[in-house]
Amino acid sequence: MKDALPILPQGARLVFLNEIDSTSAEAQRIGQKLEEEGGGLPIWIWALRQSMGRGRRGRVWVSEPGNLFCTQLRACDTAPLKSAQLSFAAALAVIDALQETVPELAAQPERLEVKWPNDVLLDRRKVSGILLESFSAPPRPLLAIGIGVNLVSHPSATAFPATDVRAAGFFAPDQGLCLSALAASVERWSRIWATQGFAPIRRAWLARAAGLGRRINIVLPHETLEGTFADLSERGELLLACDDGQQRAISAGDVFFGS
Repeated sequence: MKDALPILPQGARLVFLNEIDSTSAEAQRIGQKLEEEGGGLPIWIWALRQSMGRGRRGRVWVSEPGNLFCTQLRACDTAPLKSAQLSFAAALAVIDALQETVPELAAQPERLEVKWPNDVLLDRRKVSGILLESFSAPPRPLLAIGIGVNLVSHPSATAFPATDVRAAGFFAPDQGLCLSALAASVERWSRIWATQGFAPIRRAWLARAAGLGRRINIVLPHETLEGTFADLSERGELLLACDDGQQRAISAGDVFFGS
């Protein structure tokens, strides 16, 4: 049985599913049929269960019942690299949604942080992940923003420690209520991005950035880098101050915090 039906921003549509392989995969299927079936964007795809949930770099996203699994399907009117900035907006939206639906977190804002490039942390443990995928669906490209939020459970065998809202000691909101808050906040941050650019999102993200100014390790496909998390570039790259005095701009990688 599903939770309360979410209230979405005006103009947005909802596709609800009891179970699906992946809400992001379903977004791509819907996108390919959009022109022949009609209907506008954005569309939120929400499922109570995922049998093949996925995260970044093809990783499995463990999809236990009671957590939130959703994807926003939207037009992609800019270059894919620029659209990637929406992952930072989505992370801020997740924090907004958690603070709105878990009032105790609003009173303890320091417990929620963002982790580059697209995770949300609760007590320095991953509580939410975001996956952006752009794809061609003539006559226009589309973007799927997949968001998973651990409300009542979390995986244990992960490279970076995970948690969930209930494990952190809070009453977990139902999925529909959380999606209502999330969709409203994604709409708000998307509007800021569209009208003011990346700068205000970058400032808000940096104010929540875990590890900023600290030693970090960045695992890349063929090497691991060490240095200090110096800044976030105006394009969304992580700026790493290396021990040799050089600064490297990292566009993709896995961040781990040093001691």
